[in-house]
Amino acid sequence: MARFRDRAKWLPLLLPGCVFLWDFAALQWVFAHEPGITARVVFYFDVALLPGTLLFSPMPAMLFNCCLASLIGLIVWLAVRERAYPSKV
Repeated sequence: MARFRDRAKWLPLLLPGCVFLWDFAALQWVFAHEPGITARVVFYFDVALLPGTLLFSPMPAMLFNCCLASLIGLIVWLAVRERAYPSKV
């Protein structure tokens, strides 16, 4: 856990960045199949953008995924920070 604490301060920035790159790569993969996009390609694209595509169409799903990753990274960062420096209240 001590090794993770040093790196956890970058988690709120790193996690959304990785999610954005994953979503961007999925988008480029779909565009690589132009002009013959099939239903299978669209299905794989929707699966790659989970959980955002459960609630939104693909473009807002990418934003939702990045926001969700930011929230998860912030929660983990705050939890690790609280364990490293407990408040004395």
